[in-house]
Amino acid sequence: MKNTFLFWLLITVPLAGVFLLMKYAHNYNWLIALFVYILFYRTITDALRLQALGKLKGKDSWKLFIPFYRLKHFRALYFE
Repeated sequence: MKNTFLFWLLITVPLAGVFLLMKYAHNYNWLIALFVYILFYRTITDALRLQALGKLKGKDSWKLFIPFYRLKHFRALYFE
């Protein structure tokens, strides 16, 4: 996933679904969806991007679950 536009597309489109749940659902399912998005989906997509760019090895992908570890790779994730 070296293409920056594709990466931005993959991280923003699911947010639309979360916001639609927030607007049209009458319970707190949107909150569960938001937590899944933040904790799992974004971590996996960030790991795949960093692996494609050669900034992170496959065995070190678990480190992205550590809070604020992504800040180390902020420039590579969003601007390369």
